[in-house]
Amino acid sequence: MGLSTLRSNPRALVIAGTVNISCSGMFIALAATTPAIATVFRCLLALPFLIPLALWEIRRIGFGRRWPAHLGAGALLGCDFVLWSQSIADIGAGISTVLVNVQVIVVPLLARLSGERIDRRFLVIAPVALTGVVLASGLTAPGEHTLRGSLCALGAGVCYSGYLVIMRRTAKDSGKFIPVTTATVATALVGLLAGTITGSFHLPGAASFGWLLVLAVTGQVLGWVLVGAGLPGLSSATGAVLLLLQPVLAVGWGALVLGERPGPVQLLGCAIVVAALWLSSRQPRKVRVSQPVEALAER
Repeated sequence: MGLSTLRSNPRALVIAGTVNISCSGMFIALAATTPAIATVFRCLLALPFLIPLALWEIRRIGFGRRWPAHLGAGALLGCDFVLWSQSIADIGAGISTVLVNVQVIVVPLLARLSGERIDRRFLVIAPVALTGVVLASGLTAPGEHTLRGSLCALGAGVCYSGYLVIMRRTAKDSGKFIPVTTATVATALVGLLAGTITGSFHLPGAASFGWLLVLAVTGQVLGWVLVGAGLPGLSSATGAVLLLLQPVLAVGWGALVLGERPGPVQLLGCAIVVAALWLSSRQPRKVRVSQPVEALAER
């Protein structure tokens, strides 16, 4: 996929970003550290890459007035990261990433509250996708920490949805790097606060530091920049379902790298999610390409 294709195709941007983000759970598991440490250091290690890009963008378009919203979005993302990291420890990287994607339901519903119309096709696809998420989660065969891990993952998904909606609504005239950089600072602060409250924050070891650095470059820099650039060009429903590629890939990484072995029911759930992704991303004939809705274009 060439650079010109990425720039002109918001779907390509979102998919490319999602592929990078899908590795995040695997890297967090390999880092083998606490949720607070993973949250703080994935952000701190990303900032040296993001800050120069943000400063370059500020010189071009100015800092803008959206930074409070970006800080709020980052706070939600921080809660997402902390809860999600805990769920990875409880139920595994692949399945926790599947559950986080309850956003496929929450994002369009939040957008509907703001006045955006929901495609009728979404009303059919969303329950199917959610069924796939439930099956893939492993709730049909609970383990020792399944309930806690699943609740953490679902809570992370709600926070993640809030982040996506805010970033999409504030995308206009905000640039691509300024919002992500501002949100990353707030995310790190939330992780530091969580670590301070729970007493679980300390400097990571060398091996953990290395995996967190890889996580910062792929999941925090490349992933969120690409997703943030592509989402404003898609409807909320289309963007939300395209992001479902993330949990499916995460299950694959978990199996290949971490030795996680999803059961037949979980694999069936992943297949259902893939089908929903394919149906959502198809463009009906004689229908114009989806554009950002005016009700959300105040961003």
